[in-house]
Amino acid sequence: MKVFFNESEDKAGKLIQSLRSAIDLNKTYRLSVVSCFLSDDINDHLTFINDLTQYFQISKFSLYIDSRQIIKIGVAPLIELSAQICRERGEGWFEILAVDTPHLIHTKCVVLLSEHESVGALVVTSSNFSKHGFFDHVGNYESGLLTTDLGLVKAFLASIPRNYLKRLNELEVFESVNSFTFQYALIREGLFMRQWHGTIEQYFSVQYDLTEFGQHQVNGDELQALGFSFDVDRISRQYLSFENIPVNRGFFELWDQGIETHLGHWIPKSLILNRVNKKKIEQFYHEIIECVERQLIQHKEEMESDFEMLIAKGLIVLGQSPILQIQGKLQHLESDDLKVEQLRSHLSIFIVPYNLTQTREILGVFEEIRDACVFHAETNDVMLKVTNAIRFKKPSLANCDF
Repeated sequence: MKVFFNESEDKAGKLIQSLRSAIDLNKTYRLSVVSCFLSDDINDHLTFINDLTQYFQISKFSLYIDSRQIIKIGVAPLIELSAQICRERGEGWFEILAVDTPHLIHTKCVVLLSEHESVGALVVTSSNFSKHGFFDHVGNYESGLLTTDLGLVKAFLASIPRNYLKRLNELEVFESVNSFTFQYALIREGLFMRQWHGTIEQYFSVQYDLTEFGQHQVNGDELQALGFSFDVDRISRQYLSFENIPVNRGFFELWDQGIETHLGHWIPKSLILNRVNKKKIEQFYHEIIECVERQLIQHKEEMESDFEMLIAKGLIVLGQSPILQIQGKLQHLESDDLKVEQLRSHLSIFIVPYNLTQTREILGVFEEIRDACVFHAETNDVMLKVTNAIRFKKPSLANCDF
């Protein structure tokens, strides 16, 4: 047996290296990976396959992933990933199988077994097949144990709960409304919406961590006179103004169409993430860019002067300059449509905030949505769609016209 990992960098490379030293590279193998979580970056999987097949002759790659994680990433992109790999490697070379057990499958193992089942290797690891668990060079610290005991290899493969396996397209319709996977899938068909009381100025505020010396000076008149607000160990200042950018209240019309939960109003994604709204979000983002770039020129000297003064007096920890902070926040918005919409409409729009282990919380939200559809006399279109989705055990109907 061999122990490896226990570090954050290049776990995929170290796994391949360990397997190379443990098995006969002249044989052809079937590869099986079992994991609860999965990286949602397709390039991670393509790179790993390319690296792996440089050294191993693989006849088939089976990826067993918990069904809730597949729903979280999205069935459609994973079907496309499978099709892309099979176009390059051969029909049936790669498959993703959903493990739809009543509870999370928390197994993390990698298995190679030769075609004639005479040689194999099993890696039992703490590492999920996820971005931080396996692929990211600055990810988690993980450990792994490798064995070439053929009996253990076969015993593990036999332990995979095959009576719970589903093809990706089988996650469209479920056998029971009481299935946790069904309940989670239905919730994921929508987003949650609630009022946001922040401002664009707050989002683009410049923040500095105080030194220990600075923490004793935060009540000084000088910092307040410069416009800085302070907390226990941090100060911030709003240099930019967005009063000329009108706040749009268009999404408030969706409020009455949603289903109220303790998290906020649940709204089907089709009502939020459509072409019309996407165009409005993009337009608002470009308005923010123009406003920020114009004001950075106007306030650059003042911001840099304040920054240099705070550093010189030993009040703040040396970090990013104010210009870089604001530019970084602007860059973040480029890939975060929901955050842009929050700034535009003063509505916070978010996916279910619970992780997959929080079954009780997810069940609670599902019951709130279901009860609203059952007990509300004034049934709206959204409630009709959700009722239909529950009746036919098909979550996607919550976003379909009928």
